[in-house]
Amino acid sequence: MDVFTLATSRKSNREFAKREVSADKLQELKEYFASCPRLVPDIQVEMLILGEDASEQLNACVGYHRFLIKAFHYIVLLSDVDEHYMENAGYIGEELVEVTRRLFPLSRKREDTFLAGLSMGGFGALRLGIKYADTFSHIAAFSSALHIFEYAPGEPGYDMLCQEDECMGKWTKAALKDKNPAVALARLQEKVKAEQGEYPKIYMSCGTEDDLLDSNRRFRDRLTDAGVDLTYREEPGGHEWDFWDRHVRYVIENWLPVE
Repeated sequence: MDVFTLATSRKSNREFAKREVSADKLQELKEYFASCPRLVPDIQVEMLILGEDASEQLNACVGYHRFLIKAFHYIVLLSDVDEHYMENAGYIGEELVEVTRRLFPLSRKREDTFLAGLSMGGFGALRLGIKYADTFSHIAAFSSALHIFEYAPGEPGYDMLCQEDECMGKWTKAALKDKNPAVALARLQEKVKAEQGEYPKIYMSCGTEDDLLDSNRRFRDRLTDAGVDLTYREEPGGHEWDFWDRHVRYVIENWLPVE
């Protein structure tokens, strides 16, 4: 699927121009990254800005089976593996949202700002989109790795995590913080009840042959109980691009609020 053509063919209130980002803007982005504060200063982090040949350079490193959306430039964050390294890199990524808005002609409106991801990226999209619900109006999460905080070390089922939980730091502490999407949702729910926040609209999907199906169903129920405007879909498929292609296309063509 040509996601680039699919996305850019949609009409919206923002003009799309197929042109490269200027060298000056890219340099300013690099300088900002160098000065950006870290949550954990001792963890070494690097930012790469790659061109259209990124699919070759990033083979087996990012994306899923080399599926990358066509673009002039790709921003890649690299980090040493250490306790809290994912949280540290995520914090930098959040800062980059603001600086890209400042450097480039991007909308600052919540209703124009969306977040999406698949697998571990679906976990991140839900966690960040709910935590920063004042920034994101729509979240799309496909086959999300929501099992990470469902099994404590030593419990049956923990072996299916493939060490994914280690990126969150000490499990017993992380599970009680908003690193856990369930905790982030509970905190947002309190804000909504106090009329101090608003839920984003959420799209979730998972294949019926995916090992993550039960975890996705349980989080679906949490969202439904909280009163979130949720679109949830299941259909035959596994943890694979044949399934994701269909749902990414549906979200872009039918679900997101763009003409």
